[in-house]
Amino acid sequence: MVEEGLQEGAFFPNFWTKQQVDHWLDVFITMRLAIKIELNFDEKNKQFWFSLDQIWDHYFSDRQAFKETALLLGLFGIVVRAEGVQELFSDFEWERDTWVVMDPRPIDLSDHPLLKLKSFNKLSSYQCLFGLVLNQVTLIDEITMDRLLQICHKSHIKVATPVDLLNEKSKINPEKKLILSRLTDLSYIFPIDSHQRINRIFDPIRQKLIINNFAKVGVDYLDELTWDKLKAVYRAPGIGINKQKLIAERILAEISFLMNPDDQEDKKKEFPLTNLFDPAKDKALLKAFDNLGITSLDQITSDSLSKVFKSCHLTSKKMEYVERQLKYFNEERNNSLDLLSPVFLPLLPFSDKLFSYNEGFEISTSNYLARLSSLGATKKNPRIINLAQLGSSFSFRKKKKISDEQLMKLKNIIAKYLPQKFDGLTDELLANTWILLNHLVPGSLDSCLAGFLKDLDERSHIIFTERLMSSKPATLEALGQKWHTTRERVRQIEQKLKRQFIEWWEQSRLTLKFLMETNGEQIELEQYVRPEFSLLINNTILKHNLKLQRLWFTSSDFLDYLESLIDENLKDGFIHDYRDFTEVFDKKHLKLKESTINRLLKRLNYQRSSDETQVIPLKPGNQHGVVKLYCQAFKIEEIKSDQSTYKSINAWSKENLGSPVFSSYHLFQVMLTNRPCFIPIGKGKYKFFEKDNYDLVPFWRAKSLLEEHFSNGYPFVRDVWLYEQLKNDLPSQMTSDEFYQVFQRLFPKEFVYSLGRNNDIFAAGTTPLSIGEQMVTFLKAQTKPTRIKELKQRFGWANYTVQQEVGKNPAIVIDSPNIFWIDLKLAKKLYGAELTKYLNRELAKKPILFTKSVYQFYQDNCAVQVDLTRINSKKALLSFIKYLQLDLDVIGFDFIMRKKSIPNLKRETSELWSNYFSELGENKITLYELKKAILEAGMSERNWNLNYSNYLKKSDLIYVAKDCFVNKNKIIRNSLIDRAVQVRLNELFENRDFVALRSLSGLDFRGLPRIEYSWTPELFAVFAQDFGYRLLVWKNGLFRIPCPVLILPDSDYHSLEELLAAKIKFWVKDSPVEYILYRRAAKAGLVPKRLNRAKQKFPAEFLARHNLKVKDGLISILNQGHQ
Repeated sequence: MVEEGLQEGAFFPNFWTKQQVDHWLDVFITMRLAIKIELNFDEKNKQFWFSLDQIWDHYFSDRQAFKETALLLGLFGIVVRAEGVQELFSDFEWERDTWVVMDPRPIDLSDHPLLKLKSFNKLSSYQCLFGLVLNQVTLIDEITMDRLLQICHKSHIKVATPVDLLNEKSKINPEKKLILSRLTDLSYIFPIDSHQRINRIFDPIRQKLIINNFAKVGVDYLDELTWDKLKAVYRAPGIGINKQKLIAERILAEISFLMNPDDQEDKKKEFPLTNLFDPAKDKALLKAFDNLGITSLDQITSDSLSKVFKSCHLTSKKMEYVERQLKYFNEERNNSLDLLSPVFLPLLPFSDKLFSYNEGFEISTSNYLARLSSLGATKKNPRIINLAQLGSSFSFRKKKKISDEQLMKLKNIIAKYLPQKFDGLTDELLANTWILLNHLVPGSLDSCLAGFLKDLDERSHIIFTERLMSSKPATLEALGQKWHTTRERVRQIEQKLKRQFIEWWEQSRLTLKFLMETNGEQIELEQYVRPEFSLLINNTILKHNLKLQRLWFTSSDFLDYLESLIDENLKDGFIHDYRDFTEVFDKKHLKLKESTINRLLKRLNYQRSSDETQVIPLKPGNQHGVVKLYCQAFKIEEIKSDQSTYKSINAWSKENLGSPVFSSYHLFQVMLTNRPCFIPIGKGKYKFFEKDNYDLVPFWRAKSLLEEHFSNGYPFVRDVWLYEQLKNDLPSQMTSDEFYQVFQRLFPKEFVYSLGRNNDIFAAGTTPLSIGEQMVTFLKAQTKPTRIKELKQRFGWANYTVQQEVGKNPAIVIDSPNIFWIDLKLAKKLYGAELTKYLNRELAKKPILFTKSVYQFYQDNCAVQVDLTRINSKKALLSFIKYLQLDLDVIGFDFIMRKKSIPNLKRETSELWSNYFSELGENKITLYELKKAILEAGMSERNWNLNYSNYLKKSDLIYVAKDCFVNKNKIIRNSLIDRAVQVRLNELFENRDFVALRSLSGLDFRGLPRIEYSWTPELFAVFAQDFGYRLLVWKNGLFRIPCPVLILPDSDYHSLEELLAAKIKFWVKDSPVEYILYRRAAKAGLVPKRLNRAKQKFPAEFLARHNLKVKDGLISILNQGHQ
């Protein structure tokens, strides 16, 4: 009930300003409910209010919105008075597990932070609201405490933090508000360092009962503590008032420590005596220390301890207890002080993924280990759990310190290879971090990698061992067949595992660890890790990190690197001092094994002399050996079969080996052609074939594919088809030509190979065929037409190859999308004579035949044998006519004519159709009649719709009435008509230099003599052109509508473009606005009319060609002086 005499409504706190009230109403009422609130002011109470009548409608129309509004009013302390329905506006109730601290002191809300937040759109944001609300200090889930305190500081708002309030003992009732009104997730408030273990807050020995009671309610960490769990601990047996006070003090101290990280060091230096001694049991001992002025454990010395023992008359057992406690305290204090030492996050495991760098890269060791322990418990990541377990046993005093030499080496490595993050690292920071890293990632690189593989499932382990760690990796197909899945699925799994491995490697900081082990120098991986791990690193880490590719090598890559260090003059194939080679490696501080040096010399075509003081070249032994030495000397991978290469090889051989190797150019060519050690790779080039340089697994698979292919009845296959099947398993630089040549050398007797330029493979025991013969063989065996794309799928024939063979052989016909073979010889025998007689007879009557009529004759008289000849389409018939060689031209698929008839007529389909249009117009013809005649002649409906307007333009037809046309050359004329037209032209051009046909109307033709047809602008233009007047139309695609214009015979304009440009430059003096000029030109008939103002523009290329410029819709003339 509302008290009598009080007004009903919603009343804002009297310290809210008008600006704050208006802003609140805009954000929470107007924007949400789309209603405008009329505000009132109570002079007596000095507060703003509004009537509830303005929001009652939403109680009936949108109950949820009304409920949210009611809660918002209570949330912000806005008092609602409503008679009879007061329960609808009950006080706002905080939900369970929210942090609310009452602050009795007044808070200045002149600049309320919440009123500036724009993110409040739904009630769900308010249900866990943490922020400043009138006299309550809370936190909001979208804003961290630090950010909130910054907002309050800038707004001059006095805020008491929870710890400030709790430490003011006058305001804390130990029984009612022992620690907090509600205590919840501290990890939310302190997101980095609050995950503190309970057994680190309390003494594990003396306060074991307290720790056990916390464990019973499920609290191992401080941030797991809630108000209900805390009350359960207080009610536990053995927890009296003193222990409750102790719990409160320790938790408050820990919270204070976490909230004031700047005071960490000072806090840790305070060690009260009660940390070790019980005030109830050790009163005499504490009093003795107090008499000596000792209040802190770190003030105790051996002399003061001796005095305390004498004054208290302690037993030997009690003295041992005190000494043991002090020793334990000393160790814990030293260790805790050490754990405050800073470490560098970017160098520690998993720091990139699990830690925020917003506060900087440095963090105390204790905070890092605590956070790691927290994440191990919350994220359930086995790797992080393992790190947390290792971290729990870490102590700087138990670890070997890093030496100055090691520290300098580490600094050099980081400065050289990892400079982007690590400028300004101090020696202490680097040393601490390195000691901690080695503790968390112990053992050699071999053991780390073995541990990673040990955690993999069976399928992942197989992919690593058989694909990434094998010198002869299993194919994706083989693994797919083994697991009954596709090759692509295996590839996806492999890529995913690669990414996981690289991520694990980087998070574990193994790059830095390995750099330290190898001194940051170039190395051969196999000298530091097992060969299979060397392959794994090469296939993953090195391909991902370009910088490391210059440092770490596999055996073959290492030889490449060593070879690159050797001077070019030591690779010339002559005898050299052995020390010349070793000096190169000594300068790089490389200690090479004997076997490595021998492998390098062999690669360079050298060997050591018997006394091992010199290196001598290996003897070439034959012609191709000399060519190989020549290629190595000049670093040539490909040899050209030309005169210049021949002369160059002979000259080099004579100079270095004493005599030329070839006696003639012909022998040089024969050697390249006949020697199987040379592979022709196209364009007269050859390449050395060395079996060891190729992975033979794909070639053996190709052999199996071919055998299966031929067993299915296929007589041949193209190399491209076979190459495409294996492309993903072959080196990216290998072409289909090289693949074919290598395959031919590996399996010379298992298959038959083509002798010409085509790289075709045939089944054993068959005769090689050309592509055309192969195509005919295949198509001839088919009973139905074959799709062209099927030829590519089956035989690897590209579309251009098919087109070439069709052009050569008229028996192969393409009728898209199909291709088929026709029996030309049988067709000629059956009805060749009859068809020839028909063609000669019809061409004698008229010079041009339509193929439609010819095909109709064929169907009526010859098609009885179609199943035998397979000529069942117009295109097949045209191919047969070409085969008959009757001195005829077949134009496209529509016309047939004699080669020498009508010489002036172009042999093009468009020209012939336009010519036929003209023929049909000898008498007046309608558009419907024209279309009907054209379609009957053989034109397709689609061709008519697309091109009939173009054919009309090219023809001699002119428009003489609605949808009626006539050939302009068939118009009957006389002198009376000519004179009348001449007079009318003079009248039209009396004050004009052009006349647009679009501007002509019936009035312009009134008075002209009557003729056979109606006067039209097009007909009038025909007469005008006969009198010398010129007709201009738009060309070059500037406008799609031609806009024909007549000009005088002696006019200076040569195109409609020049005419329009001249008019624009003249009209621009009256108005430079582009759309106005365009409308003027359209009205004159020079350009098409456009209703849309945005499109009333001239083409940019037209303006540029005529020195016109448009800016802000205005046209100006450039280079006016020149004009």
